[in-house]
Amino acid sequence: MSSSQIPGTNVPPISFPGIVSGIDYNSIIQKLTALTLAPTTQINQQIATLNAANLELIKINNLLSSVQASLGALSQPNVYDAVSATSTNTAALVATGIAGGNAVPGVYTIDSVQTATPTSILSNTTAGHSITDLLPATAGIYANQASNTVPIADSYAAITPSNGTGSTGSVTVDGVSVSYDVNTQSLNTILTNIQTAVRAYDPSFTATLNASGAVVLSGSKPITLGSANDQGNLLDVLRLSGAQINNTGPTTGVTGTAGVGGINQAVSFDSTGTNAGFVTPVTSGNFTINGVSISVSASGDNLASVLAKINASNAGVVATYNAQTGAISLTNKSSGAQSIVVGSSSDTSNFLTAVGLTSAAGATTTVGQQSQVVVANPSGGATTYYSNSNTVTTAIPGVSLQLTGNTTTPHRACGHPTHSW
Repeated sequence: MSSSQIPGTNVPPISFPGIVSGIDYNSIIQKLTALTLAPTTQINQQIATLNAANLELIKINNLLSSVQASLGALSQPNVYDAVSATSTNTAALVATGIAGGNAVPGVYTIDSVQTATPTSILSNTTAGHSITDLLPATAGIYANQASNTVPIADSYAAITPSNGTGSTGSVTVDGVSVSYDVNTQSLNTILTNIQTAVRAYDPSFTATLNASGAVVLSGSKPITLGSANDQGNLLDVLRLSGAQINNTGPTTGVTGTAGVGGINQAVSFDSTGTNAGFVTPVTSGNFTINGVSISVSASGDNLASVLAKINASNAGVVATYNAQTGAISLTNKSSGAQSIVVGSSSDTSNFLTAVGLTSAAGATTTVGQQSQVVVANPSGGATTYYSNSNTVTTAIPGVSLQLTGNTTTPHRACGHPTHSW
């Protein structure tokens, strides 16, 4: 026996290879094992070689796919037809290439640019009452009294007066704070109180109404309006918050941007006593703009809600109210010399006439204009190109010009294909 182990111990068996016979059995076993495993080792080496070759084939396949994609892109017309364009005056126009536009390479001189404008209609502001007009018989205790002599909250003021968060409001003029109450004091009383208070600072100061019903403040010292501590909205009601102040002297002054009276967009058309300031009360029914019918309710609508209906409709116009001037405007969404058709024989409401938006009611129409691009000809002279929009695609072959501003100063625009070989 060549090995022994003592029971109950972890001592490995002792080997005595070749001691008795002189033969190295361990060496023989290792060599036999190696010979037996030789085919497996060779197969593993072949597998590793094949895996490496497969990885290289994958790389080659990816490269071929990339080449195929590039060749496919080269076959697309937009690669050959792509155009690059530039402008030396982007404040007037921005030039971009049109794919497939057959651009003719070159530098073009733009002599002038005129942008397109939309057609608009501006209402006649006399559709609203003047602040000095007499209130109607339906005005209760103030019936048939001049609007400027009754509490301003019950007058024809176009902007609804407010005292603010307190029981009384306050306004600062020339550094002097003056209290007022829209519910008990008339416009005349408020102006008199302002004039009296400010004269302690400027003895020549006056606060009056002109023939148009607009507030006029004048004096000999610089005029200032408002302070951080003011309460209420009196300066807005008097339309002085956006008015230009003239302090160059010797007489200083400021005039409201419009009369205090007019159409009040915030109250219902049939409001008791004032009818929202309309000279001709609005009636219920429907009216038409550009063939689109819009409904109106004398009791349920006010000017603001009807303008919102117009803007939400498919009439193709934008309707706005200017609180500074009291004017209502309709402006085409599309530019160019296109009409705005107001009214039709099927209308059942007098809204358009009542707000002064018809020609018969004194509205003013400004016809839109086409855009113009004047391009100098290489042989002399120039050619003018027109468009209803501010996008011109006919002036330079393969190039779109987006007009951004007017100019009469010549500048250059360039167009050329983007590819080169």
